[in-house]
Amino acid sequence: MSESGRLCHGALHPTAPPRLRERPTPLCVGYALAYNVLMGLENVPAAVGEMRRVLRPGGQLVISLVHPFSDRGTFSGPEPDSPFVLLGTYFGRQRFEGTEERNGLQMHFAGWSQPLEAYASALEGAGLAITSLREPIPDHAHGHEYLTQWTRVPLFVWLKARRV
Repeated sequence: MSESGRLCHGALHPTAPPRLRERPTPLCVGYALAYNVLMGLENVPAAVGEMRRVLRPGGQLVISLVHPFSDRGTFSGPEPDSPFVLLGTYFGRQRFEGTEERNGLQMHFAGWSQPLEAYASALEGAGLAITSLREPIPDHAHGHEYLTQWTRVPLFVWLKARRV
């Protein structure tokens, strides 16, 4: 069987729903993507462990997160140079909820904010090594002026981790 067609080994995490534990073991994959999903999960280590389980040897996990620092504060005003004010502490795990409004549309967000160390520990505990970390600066041109403040404070963090 080809490398990409190998069956993955290892049991599903004990917290996986029974309906998933009863299914046949999936084929291993070379890449897994967690795009802005880990912040909404109750048990990040279990999710990362399951992602690692389905990666073939040398497989890569790509993660996008809202930067944990951005969840812990707010800009003091709408001006592009308004100070970013840290509310409380960056450390520890805390629930967040909020509503963003733009162009007459609203979107509700809720999840868990935790420091980068918590994500790094989950990756390490699952047998994944971080190979890349990026804090992209948003493009605030072309009608995206609302992102101007976020060119001074990280809004997202992108991680790549490889199975070891």
